Amino acid sequence: MNQNKKTAQIKLKVMPYNLHIILILLSMISFSASVSAESKEWKTEISDNGKTTVQWRISKNHDGLPLIDYISTSTADVSMQQLISVFKDVRKHKIFNDDKDSKELSILSENESIIYYYLGTPWPLKDSEIVARMVFTEDSTKKVAIFKITADPNIDLPRIKNVNRFTVYDLTYTFKDLGKGHSEISVTSKTVAPFNVPAWLINASFPDGPAGTIKKLVKLSR
Repeated sequence: MNQNKKTAQIKLKVMPYNLHIILILLSMISFSASVSAESKEWKTEISDNGKTTVQWRISKNHDGLPLIDYISTSTADVSMQQLISVFKDVRKHKIFNDDKDSKELSILSENESIIYYYLGTPWPLKDSEIVARMVFTEDSTKKVAIFKITADPNIDLPRIKNVNRFTVYDLTYTFKDLGKGHSEISVTSKTVAPFNVPAWLINASFPDGPAGTIKKLVKLSR
């Protein structure tokens, strides 16, 4: 491993947990194909002092862009209803995602809306945005609540000049009531970075990136 690669990995480990921003920063770095190999097998690590389990793998979509899958699971002393309340307020998503902006563009029904994330980055890097549908379902019998966020390229929203837009962004947040003010939190994610990024650099954001998002969500919900 050369010195530049070592330095990049160290910097990634101390960067904020925002996976969106990490991916955008990485898009500015170019390496040979030999270090861009995919990690097709699932990897598993424990983070946040044993509180969160993160599984992830990196492959490529049909355009040859990085396809990133991960599943993170944790339990916390926060009620399911507290988590639901925070998540329904889209303005708060930017807090646990470390995004520049998050908002609700329109309400389609009681449990479905169009939402928007804006991912700001330092100059000269390009910012990115996500336009998605958020659907909420709750099963009181199973004591489970689910928020599904899916990028929708068919939503008619003018693009901002020099801003990347994610076209594959599929996240599912599942909250399960464990009783006595405790909940299980699970996040399943499938995204495609809108640029080429070496797999080893993406790997450097795991497991702390997904674990950090859950940790901030829990803190905000208390």
